[in-house]
Amino acid sequence: MEKYILLFGLGIVASVILLLMILYFFRKKQVPGEQDYSCMPPDTHESSLAQNDILLSPPIRPQPQDDSIHLQLEILRQALELTTVILLCSRRDASDLQLLNHATCLNDDEIRRDSFSRNAAIFAQLREDHPRIAIVPVSPDFVIPYYTTARKTGSFLAQYIPVVADQAATCDKEGINGMVILCIDREKGSPWTESELKIINLTCCKLAKDLHLTNKLKETNRQMKPVHQICTGLLELNQVLDLQAVFEATIKTVKQQTSADFIAISLLEDAEHRIAIANGPKSKQFEGLTFPADDGMVGQAIKLRKWLPSDENLQDNFPVF
Repeated sequence: MEKYILLFGLGIVASVILLLMILYFFRKKQVPGEQDYSCMPPDTHESSLAQNDILLSPPIRPQPQDDSIHLQLEILRQALELTTVILLCSRRDASDLQLLNHATCLNDDEIRRDSFSRNAAIFAQLREDHPRIAIVPVSPDFVIPYYTTARKTGSFLAQYIPVVADQAATCDKEGINGMVILCIDREKGSPWTESELKIINLTCCKLAKDLHLTNKLKETNRQMKPVHQICTGLLELNQVLDLQAVFEATIKTVKQQTSADFIAISLLEDAEHRIAIANGPKSKQFEGLTFPADDGMVGQAIKLRKWLPSDENLQDNFPVF
């Protein structure tokens, strides 16, 4: 009886060992080595792809926000087999055009970086009611103004892009408000097809939306900057205890908010006010001086409890102190 029990126990152990071996073999077959493809060198990755027949695309790196317009221009360039796609803009009251962004198969030194006249023949007639100029074929003496040297061009197209005009009237880091023009050219001298024109129109619509959004974001940043500065100033004020530190933090905050050359803080003491701290030209000459509480513009501001001058127009013959 004991012999049968022993054999039975050995059989169970052997079965368990066999089962573990099968599971290990099955796991090794299904996941060979559990490689981390994202960290493998190129040669190892390629051999693994050949063995397993699995295509793992490399991760797409997020592009900076400033590159979004360039990516759209590059997509358009490759889709229509263009030589150069360039985005030009000008201030609403300016007579020149400047480069905003571009995509080209040429060397960058072949693209002009300086501004040129928006009254050039190919741009002068572009406006909202006449948004496109197409030249096919391009004559040999035709000069494209954004190239540094004369180039052989078969087809050229310029299109006006309407950008919502409720933002800052600039064409730089402040935002865009004025004339925006998309220019494209290619060596092939064939006419622009309907499908190509549809792609160009869609690109212009997308660029207009992106430029408008860029203006909105930059306008928001401009509005938030003084709020942030005020909050920073209040935070500094809340962290100080003595009066002198409060004065210094106040002057620092005021200088960030304004372009004032001279700042002074006076303390009202009975019938006089005393300049406790001053900052700017000759400030040391003013610190500690006392004046009648109703004297000068400061005295009137104390009396009326309001800022002066109320019309922001200071008369030379009216003293501050």
